[in-house]
Amino acid sequence: MKKIIKIIFVTLLAVVLILIIGGIIFLKTFDVNRFKPQIITAGQSALGRSIDFARVDLKLSLSKGIQLHIADILVGEHPDFGKDSFLTAKETNLTVFIKDLILKRQIRVLGVACNSPKLNIIRLKDGRINVQSFGAVGQNKQRNSETPTQTQPGKSGQPASLGLPALFINRIDISSGRLTYVDHSFDPKLSLIFDKITLRLDDFSLTNPFPIMFRAAFASNSQNIFAQGNGQLNMDRLSFLLKDVKATSELSTLSTEMLRNLIPQLKDAPLPEIRSGALSVSIKSFEAGQQGLIGLKGQGELSKGSLRIKELAVPIEPVEASLTMSESAVTLSRASFNLGKGRIEFSGDISDYLLKQDYSLKAVLTNIDLNECVDQSAYPIKIKGLIFGDIVLNGEGFDPHTALSKLTGNGSLEIKEGQLTDINVLKMVLDKLSFVPNLAAALEAGLPERFKENLRKKDTAITSFKTAIGISNASAVIQSMNMDAETFRFQGSGIVGFDQTYSFDGSFMIPQDLSSRMTTAVPEMEYLLDESRQIRFPLKFPVEALRSHLCPM
Repeated sequence: MKKIIKIIFVTLLAVVLILIIGGIIFLKTFDVNRFKPQIITAGQSALGRSIDFARVDLKLSLSKGIQLHIADILVGEHPDFGKDSFLTAKETNLTVFIKDLILKRQIRVLGVACNSPKLNIIRLKDGRINVQSFGAVGQNKQRNSETPTQTQPGKSGQPASLGLPALFINRIDISSGRLTYVDHSFDPKLSLIFDKITLRLDDFSLTNPFPIMFRAAFASNSQNIFAQGNGQLNMDRLSFLLKDVKATSELSTLSTEMLRNLIPQLKDAPLPEIRSGALSVSIKSFEAGQQGLIGLKGQGELSKGSLRIKELAVPIEPVEASLTMSESAVTLSRASFNLGKGRIEFSGDISDYLLKQDYSLKAVLTNIDLNECVDQSAYPIKIKGLIFGDIVLNGEGFDPHTALSKLTGNGSLEIKEGQLTDINVLKMVLDKLSFVPNLAAALEAGLPERFKENLRKKDTAITSFKTAIGISNASAVIQSMNMDAETFRFQGSGIVGFDQTYSFDGSFMIPQDLSSRMTTAVPEMEYLLDESRQIRFPLKFPVEALRSHLCPM
């Protein structure tokens, strides 16, 4: 009896050994690429997109588990969004721990590594985004073939009736990635590229939150964006949630040339040199799903900013700003910078920023010293004075073809302690009056000494300058401009079109006491007296002549 049992045991052991050896030989010689057509068909059915890959390799090890390697993955784009690919990846490696699958009925993935993935996100003019249609075909087929109870999600985030094991991924690593966002609601289209992406997810699951670390380069040759926080999938809503995200960026790394290439609207815009600036963003919650943005709460801070514009003699610094974000609006609660000894402060908001993009902006200027801030060394005429003012702008959309036509606003500007150097405006105007030869010389000879002195002065002191401006119909309307000097007053109004057309009319007036002395010295000037017995004559700004005075040849 013992001998029979021994024979049976040895026989069973031999069979087991043969099966193990046969299994090893099978796995070593098994070519999963033979099933490539079936894999592609199943993937396309589930995702609703075309799928392809160059090669897949499968290995089995008791110590390392199941190892899967896929090379040159390609996921096609939905026809409504073009013919380019939605996602490509050079290679992806995945390792599954066998023990948890057998003993705990859990899929425990030790690691997923993806090299050089490229993802394209596209938004059409009607607001649709390509990720919204992701998997639509497969989902429709599933709805037609299954009853409602079969697709009802369970507590684990898996379809309840399918009884699939729980999925856990210890770590996901993405390297050398690229994310391209194309928005056709802008004309020309807006293209933002985030390059050199590294992404790490630890302890990924379908039910629990997991930490995320993200780095990328934007308009820079090096990674200049860093973010970390927690992510979570919501299988009931088919959405992805980010919470407690902290993101930072050093703005001095931005390349203005790369910005122009990425954003066509900036192609011909004069961009400043960004010398420094720390941007930090805190996102309390961000949720996006197939219907787009679901919820957003966050805030941002800009500190220690410094800009340089070649037309200004002083840097713009420090630039400070604070904003809050929601799913419907971005509010700039405060922003400011110094310009020399002066200061400019901003506030505003953008509502419905994904669709209408209605915005408002208010700016207040205080104590801006023209002589300090503007390099006028190359100009024959210099302007001095302290600028004070405010302006409110309202508009809709950032399309350069239509934004200006929808822009409205109003503002005021005042210059204190003003002076035009190297020009005597009164003498220049009198020289333009051709009906009396050498009028300025004749007046100087016949006027009392204190008035002669005014004609001999090299500069023109501006005692008061105030103007009111309105913006509408793609034009800036100078509703009123009042300038007072010691020897004259000017009042005028005009329109400056954004297409560089302009018109400006005004009246040049000489005070009554000086007018009386002038008509005594030169009787012909009595024809210029108005009802108040002051010399007045209409004046159109000779813009081209003025340019020749103000700008070097």
